[in-house]
Amino acid sequence: MVYHLVRGESTLKLYVIYNVLEVFDKLFCAFGQDVLDAVLFVFLYTDLHWVWCGLSFLAAALYVFGHAFIIFLQLITLNVALNSENNALFTLLVSNNFV
Repeated sequence: MVYHLVRGESTLKLYVIYNVLEVFDKLFCAFGQDVLDAVLFVFLYTDLHWVWCGLSFLAAALYVFGHAFIIFLQLITLNVALNSENNALFTLLVSNNFV
């Protein structure tokens, strides 16, 4: 279903979608490093109540699922560009080299 939603977009929109997803990927990477460091600190170095440990684990799980979804959308966008009839993949790859 997601493939067909992205497939209907033009080459320029694919370029914009892919670059927005790439920016979100970089933001999620930076945020995720802090979240996972905080979870490690809570589990190893503090004697907090089990509720705080559960909340930090829930935050880490939400981060992992969110980041996986962003990467999945990037994969779908590249798949649409690869399967398009009009050199969308070439346009997408060449334009990303100049950003």
